[in-house]
Amino acid sequence: MKVYVITKGEYSDYHICGVAVDAERAEVIRKHFDEEWDPANIEEYDTDNYLDENLLYSYYITILKSGEVDYAYQNDFLYSRDSDKRNGYRFDQHGNFVCLVLAKDKDHALKIAFDMRAKALAEEIGL
Repeated sequence: MKVYVITKGEYSDYHICGVAVDAERAEVIRKHFDEEWDPANIEEYDTDNYLDENLLYSYYITILKSGEVDYAYQNDFLYSRDSDKRNGYRFDQHGNFVCLVLAKDKDHALKIAFDMRAKALAEEIGL
């Protein structure tokens, strides 16, 4: 679905005047706010670009030294696929693998975590 955002200003004066779901209504709103010395603009956004398949959830996961999953928690944060947030990990003082991953669901998060763990263990022994 497309939405039309009516804006004015530049830099610190940039602001939203209104939002419409069809182009004709957006034009009516734009004309209402348009001034010769301060024109109003219409910005078009396609909300289909932000569907669930484009969003990743963050998960905290702990894999015990034995290889069993001890903890897999999805927090409330969502990131776009092109987010600059990256997966990260560490081994705790007991040798358990603790990580934060971005994934589409819990199964996907666990696969990423196990792959990261396997790579980290291989690097530890010089493979």
